[in-house]
Parts: sequence; structure tokens; C-alpha cells
Amino acid sequence: MLKKFQFQGETLLSSPNIDASDPENETLRYTLDCNGYNTTYFEMDESTGDVYFGGDFDSDIGHPPVTECNVTVTDPGGLTDTAFLTINIADTNDFTPIFERDYYNVFLFPTEDIGTILINVSASDGDITETWNTITYGLDQSGLGNSYFNIDENGTITVAMDISASFNYGQTVILTLSATDGGGLVGYSTLSLIFPETTTTSSTTTERPFKTETYPDNGYWYLLAGIVLMMNAVLITKLCIRYCRPCAEIDKRTEAQKRADRIKAAQERKAKYQSKNVSEKQDPAPAINRKNKRSDDKSVNSSDQGSQGTTNANRSSMDSFDSLSSSKNLFPYNQQSHHIFNPETGRKNKRNVDQKSLW
Repeated sequence: MLKKFQFQGETLLSSPNIDASDPENETLRYTLDCNGYNTTYFEMDESTGDVYFGGDFDSDIGHPPVTECNVTVTDPGGLTDTAFLTINIADTNDFTPIFERDYYNVFLFPTEDIGTILINVSASDGDITETWNTITYGLDQSGLGNSYFNIDENGTITVAMDISASFNYGQTVILTLSATDGGGLVGYSTLSLIFPETTTTSSTTTERPFKTETYPDNGYWYLLAGIVLMMNAVLITKLCIRYCRPCAEIDKRTEAQKRADRIKAAQERKAKYQSKNVSEKQDPAPAINRKNKRSDDKSVNSSDQGSQGTTNANRSSMDSFDSLSSSKNLFPYNQQSHHIFNPETGRKNKRNVDQKSLW
């Protein structure tokens, strides 16, 4: 039986007790054949038959713990004999149990029932031999003064007794986990029992809190989204400045221009009206003569059956009246009209004056 991790020329394997003899007492030569591949891991002294490790050998990384070889002895004349040799490699306990995590966090309440499962922990051992890789779990509660919690052979931790009177909300208890293999090597981890604070005074059923982890790449996505939103805001602002503001200025100028045009047109119409009134006041006779002529024509047409003397008398009377009116300008509004100017609309309201109303 040999141990692993031995090196060439350093460790002598157990003597295979090979006994070879020759009748002529000639010198014998020993050779070892371990089916090719495994031969490189072992060497045999040609003169004594002692077996040594030929290189690094570790059964935990895949090398077989049992190797079968053939030993051949040869005399100077070339005669040989063969024997069968089995090499057993014993595994040493060179690996310490390791927990999956260095720290375990458990959230619970002082009102937890007995038997409530809190967490499952696990540890592993690198040794291939069952004797060395069998793990026993432990939970150090010496600081609590009592075994309030239990851990079984599978690493399951449960509530072992009533904890309502021993723990309070807002309290954190730190315990030490241990994993021991068959050779006595021990691995450790830390267990934190967290009793979260609560403001609930009445008896309620509350879901057990759980630990969450934030995906580390979320920060990059949030940063990218913020940059995109900022770029959109800048683009919208530029578009508003470029297009909306000139439109508003154009509309404003258009309204002001329209108002100015209306005022200007009204002023022109007012000036034209005033100039016309001045010209008519300076020479009213032609307008009165034209009116009188139309009146004469109407009088002649309406007096077909009257006497010639009456017609002549009427015409003489009318002529006298026309001459009197022309000389004294008694009725200057006969051919004129009243024009009332409205500056808001820019229009004139016309009202005719009837000659008969003046009588």
C-alpha cells in the first residue's frame, strides 16, 4: 500500500518481495511493465527489483488508485520469467471541506414555529475516498446559551425550540457554521440570523422577507436611457426655437400690418371725402341748376292738358325762384348729401336730403 503525491527517486514503495534465483548464480535484471500508460508513473530497480514512483501521482485528479503490472526477470543468457504485480495507492486526506458561500443571510421572525426550515447549506470535499470526503455539519450556538436551532447531516437548518422570548425585532444574531470531513479537517462559514424591524402591533400573517440582488448591468442601461432622453429633449428644443418662434413673429407682424393698412385706407377715404365737400361748397350753382332742370322737365310732362298761359306763368315763377335761389344760395343742400365717416370701419354713411323736406 502506497501513498499519493510521491516523487521520482524519493519514495520507495513497499517491497514487492520478488524472489528470483538462477542455478548458475548469474546476475539477473528486473523490468516493469504497467500496460504502457501507467508505466511512466512507476520505476523498478533493475538489480534489486525495488519499485519507486516515476513521477507525480495524485489519485484525486483522475489517476487510478490500483495499477496492475508485469515484472520480468532476465538472466545474461536471455532466459526470462514473469510475475504479476499489483500496486495499490492509498488516498491521503489532503482537502479541507469548503462551503458554497462564505456568508449566509437568513431573515426570520421571533414568532417562527418549531420545525420551520430556515436555509440549506452545503460544503464539498476534494478527496475521492469516502472516508475523507464524508462531511458532518455543525452550528456553534455557545454564545446563545441554548440550542435554538438545529442542523442535520444534509445541511438543513431548522428552528429547534421556541424563540419568541429570546429574540426581538431588529436584532441580528451571527453564528459559525462548520463542515468536518472524515480525517478531521474543518471548513467554516458565517450564518447571520436577521430579525427585521416591524411596526405591526396586531397579529398578522406576513410573508418571509427574501434577499434580492441587483443585476450589475442595470446601471449601464439606466445611463444609456438617460442619455437618449436628454438628446431627445435637446433636439425638440432646437426644433421649437428654429420653427415655432419665426411663425409666431410672422403672425404678429401680419396682424400689425393689417391694422396699419386699415388705418391708412380710412385716412385716405376721409381725405378724399373732405376734398370733395370743399369743391362742392366752392361752386354749388351747377348742382342746383341740374336739379332745377330735372324739375322743369317733370313739370312739363305732368301738365299736358293745362293752358299755355298757366304753363308759362308757372315756368316764369320757377325761373324767378331759380334765379333767387342761385343768387342767394338759399338751399345749398339740394344736390348734396350728408356723409358720416366712421373711423373704426373706414367707411362713409351717405344720407340724401330731399328738396321737399326743406320746404
